Amino acid sequence: MDFQNNDFPIRSLLRDYNGKRWYPKSVEIFRSMLLIPPTSEFNGYAISKNIAYNLQYLEYLQKQINELVLSDVLMKMLIKNFIIVSMGIIESLFAYLLKSTGNWNQSEWKMIQKNNIDNSRPISVSDKILKTKIDVYEKVDKYDIEMQFDAIISKVKSKKLLDVKDDKIYDIILRYKKLRNKVHLHISQYETDYNIFDIRQQKVVSKLLFLILKDKQFCSNQKIAHEVYGFLIYEA
Repeated sequence: MDFQNNDFPIRSLLRDYNGKRWYPKSVEIFRSMLLIPPTSEFNGYAISKNIAYNLQYLEYLQKQINELVLSDVLMKMLIKNFIIVSMGIIESLFAYLLKSTGNWNQSEWKMIQKNNIDNSRPISVSDKILKTKIDVYEKVDKYDIEMQFDAIISKVKSKKLLDVKDDKIYDIILRYKKLRNKVHLHISQYETDYNIFDIRQQKVVSKLLFLILKDKQFCSNQKIAHEVYGFLIYEA
């Protein structure tokens, strides 16, 4: 079945302004906008595809936020999903940027025994009971080590890899990165999703993602960036 066919016999809640069925931009359009060659040795095919899938999903979420009449709870859930997906895209872009420019953290030491040596006796220091454990490492050829999102952001900032005029953008990313952790429903002891997420946050993250996507490091066609990514900055 052709779900892009405007005559498909299922009524859609999402219609374009001309009355026809609304359909997001194709995955290939989003993928072609990324300066991430599918043949890249840094997993370019999967990364570019996954980012494109999620950009199409964001366009769909934005359409719902703009046009549907929803309960406050459903609107908050849309905003939550939008922010979480957006931050995931930013993390993927930054990770690829570090790897493709040779700036990903590496190590030449590989742990071969974790806490295997434990002969020390507990000692008391400043009314605290402490003990020492020793991990054993072997020297190997350099390899990529795990980097958390915070470290990825800091490395992109310190290496000045983005064409940004104000470094405050990195502070904003770090601030909103914390909201991504709300994908785990059990980590908030008192705050609920309803009280945490709001439309103001969604607008900030949306514009933040737009600025990063159109950066010269990631955008293959600056001339049509506003047309392709316009849903991130233009309100209905």
